Amino acid sequence: MAKLIVDKNIFRLIKLWLRAPVVEEGRDGKKRTEGNPKGTPKGGVFSLLLTDINLHVLDRIWKIKRVEERCKARLIRYADDFVVLCQGQTERVLKGIKMVLRALELRLNEEKTRILGVKKEGLNFSWLHGRS
Repeated sequence: MAKLIVDKNIFRLIKLWLRAPVVEEGRDGKKRTEGNPKGTPKGGVFSLLLTDINLHVLDRIWKIKRVEERCKARLIRYADDFVVLCQGQTERVLKGIKMVLRALELRLNEEKTRILGVKKEGLNFSWLHGRS
């Protein structure tokens, strides 16, 4: 991430935020402060920001490799979620995305990853959040 964030002060703030202690309230109502060995909680505001920063690399590679023109594939991204609409070469596009994410030490959520025919099946995002 240091390569993506050129402002050293912002990068320093991010590192501090990742090390910030976690404050939890127990069942007894008392608050406890614990060290934070894992970074930021998944789904938290800061987690989304970090993922968005990292996925900017995917956006750049998509443009540099001209994936939209070569594979007729459109990347639509919102924070840590994205949809790819393509007219063919779906396996090739998926393989390329996995390679980029692996290099970023990220991975697709296999439970949420689907290849489907939009014209026949449409887009329904309720399955992303556990609803059918």
